[in-house]
Amino acid sequence: MRLFFGLSPCPICKNQPSTALGCCKSCQKDLFKPLKNADSLALGPYRDKLELAIRHLKYHHVTGLAKLFAQELAKEIRRANWSADYVTAVPLHWKRYLSRGYNQSALVAKPLAHQLGIAYAPLLSRTQSTQQQAKLSKLEREKNVANAFKAKPVEGKRILLLDDVITTGATLRACQTCLYEAGAKEVKLVAIARAVQRLS
Repeated sequence: MRLFFGLSPCPICKNQPSTALGCCKSCQKDLFKPLKNADSLALGPYRDKLELAIRHLKYHHVTGLAKLFAQELAKEIRRANWSADYVTAVPLHWKRYLSRGYNQSALVAKPLAHQLGIAYAPLLSRTQSTQQQAKLSKLEREKNVANAFKAKPVEGKRILLLDDVITTGATLRACQTCLYEAGAKEVKLVAIARAVQRLS
């Protein structure tokens, strides 16, 4: 396995050999410019190398990147001094899950929970098959995900809620509201990247 990754070119720069974390060591050092506020954090803006890395995770099955993203998110969560009872991920509708074969957010959330020494739990389900958010305006995104999620009971629990990209924040807000309605004490938002220019 180590030999395979050593012979594979980095999917981001195409020049250096990749590693088991999905890209070369040089790109690993250059990917992240963390963004934080009181209740959300991301590893950087959704552009350039980080955007490309997310696309490779999401659409080209470069799943080693999930471990890299989890490691870096764990570092930022510790720096922010956040604590939680569970890590959970924004769910895919089962039709999209079957089409893609995996939920990229869950691929990051599971090793993130392990890194932090807390439980991963699939606390949310998607009850409606919605349009892809990337194709919609901000208002359309909010309408698209309204009432699209259902949460398990989480009375008094603190949750880290993970999605791959925060664009307008509509999906994460819908999931966050759902978790609060299910009894969560606190829901912090975590993402690999944030589209800063479009976040409200």
